[in-house]
Amino acid sequence: MKQALGLIEVIGLSAAINIADTMAKVADIQVINLEKTDGFGWITIKIEGDVAAVQAAVQTGEQVAHQEKSYVSSKVIPRPVDDVVKVLIEQQLPQTNSVRVVEQEQQPNDLKLQNGVQEAKQEVQLQNEVEEVKQEVKQEKEAEKVSATVKDKIERKTTSTKVPKKPATVSQSTPDVRKENEQTLN
Repeated sequence: MKQALGLIEVIGLSAAINIADTMAKVADIQVINLEKTDGFGWITIKIEGDVAAVQAAVQTGEQVAHQEKSYVSSKVIPRPVDDVVKVLIEQQLPQTNSVRVVEQEQQPNDLKLQNGVQEAKQEVQLQNEVEEVKQEVKQEKEAEKVSATVKDKIERKTTSTKVPKKPATVSQSTPDVRKENEQTLN
């Protein structure tokens, strides 16, 4: 923690951003965060730095806020107690609608876009693979059904076409019997 903590409360996000920018340009301070408070569109700007720099920044922020007719209140806390710092800065709860403003390395928009496109392509590829597997399973099931149907038809044909075989009768007639048969026919 630096030597002082400055708070200025204003109405409206665009006003808060403008005031925070002006304060950062006027004095050697660091903007900690912009916190949306409950009700009426109030935003609290939290800054830190040397006592004189924080006082100068808060005074400038008040002037700009009065010009924009968005000023609510302000306070400079020189050399705050560690517990106050923990409550106001270090233990920002996720449910408070605050945005931590610290220099961070962020991915350029192009890189974010590329990552998003890659993820989308991977998702589409995965979906296509799932669809291919589903089609293969469906084809296998259909082939099994056809195979079962063909087997059933073959079994039915073989059982219905079985004709009992008659014993073969071979006429072993002698020449005398033949003559008798011919005479009776005439």
